[in-house]
Amino acid sequence: MKTFRNSSIKRLGKLIFHFALLGCLSMTLVSCTDVIDPNIIGDPSFTKRPVIDALINDKSDNQVVILTWSQAYFDNNLPKPITGATVVVKEKNATTDRDLTFTEDPNRPGYYVYNGLRAQELTTYSLTINHDGEIYKAQTYCPRRLSWVQNPAFYDKPMDGRYDTLYFQFRKGTPAAPNDSGYQVQLRIADIRGLGDCYRLLSYRNGKLLNQPGNLNVYQDGPALDGINFIPPALIRLNPVTPNDSAFRAGQNVTIEIQCIDRDSYDYWLQVQDQITNGGLFAEPPANVPCNIKNQREGGLRPLGWFGSATTLTQSAVIQPRVNVEYPK
Repeated sequence: MKTFRNSSIKRLGKLIFHFALLGCLSMTLVSCTDVIDPNIIGDPSFTKRPVIDALINDKSDNQVVILTWSQAYFDNNLPKPITGATVVVKEKNATTDRDLTFTEDPNRPGYYVYNGLRAQELTTYSLTINHDGEIYKAQTYCPRRLSWVQNPAFYDKPMDGRYDTLYFQFRKGTPAAPNDSGYQVQLRIADIRGLGDCYRLLSYRNGKLLNQPGNLNVYQDGPALDGINFIPPALIRLNPVTPNDSAFRAGQNVTIEIQCIDRDSYDYWLQVQDQITNGGLFAEPPANVPCNIKNQREGGLRPLGWFGSATTLTQSAVIQPRVNVEYPK
């Protein structure tokens, strides 16, 4: 199964998200991220399995479910699409109870689309896929929405108080790491009051997702974090994280997307994060990443992937040194 579509981590494993994921991550990563299936690495005789990439969000009313077949680890071809499936999403909350049938895009086999759905907070979404006699089901709960408390005019440095702010700090590089010279994202935004909130954070440079393993970024509140501003390492992971990936520069547009996700999705992404950053001398053997999609037939093909939902908050800024940059004293 394909991994994050980036040559630097191409050989991590092959389980489509995501996400990401995956729009690139609607599916916030679908066109951008995928995950791992350690069981098939190096096994030329593995049994292909359905890979389901589905994220319902509120960024657009055009939702997509992507179905492909898994493939051998050393197979560099694009995954083969699963065509002819029936894909239905049920949306249910206090005021809504409806079944929505997704239609396969005739120009993109394996892409099943519904136009007219935006994720609602405090809503349960159930996915049913029927293909070749197999029925796959999953369920996700879309949590409450995070709001942005707009900061008034911002000039030389972040302003005091509870206002939410997206700004930048200038960092000077070193002779050993000249690419580190530039700007780093700084984000002031508070967690929703009340325990149990989980988030996934993504950052984009000029519209392109930062998609290295170190950028996979999930965050959860707790008794000590409830209602306060997000803290590192969440903020660090919003920035370029590899020596070959230069720091942000003046004039670049930086977009931060915060997805509010349920606890199951948080646990899933946390395990994905552990797997793709599990390197070095003391790396642990790869482990299976859980899947919340189940085949209803006992002994049937076990699917891979994840079905999730999210409300989103997006903020953008162009780096302007005299306007939204703070210089270390």
